[in-house]
Amino acid sequence: MPARNDRSQSLNNTAQDSLRTVARRFSIFNVHSRVKGSLTGVATDRVKGSHSGVLTSPS
Repeated sequence: MPARNDRSQSLNNTAQDSLRTVARRFSIFNVHSRVKGSLTGVATDRVKGSHSGVLTSPS
């Protein structure tokens, strides 16, 4: 009985550790994609702005 309890406890710990690792990886990936998205968004906004400025300028 105690041996089985130990085994389930270690399995539980392993599961928690892997969950933590996945959560950490996911949060890092999330932050990275967010930064990437904002950077590309700023770049495309600038390009769009310059294009629309050229198009709307009378000369």
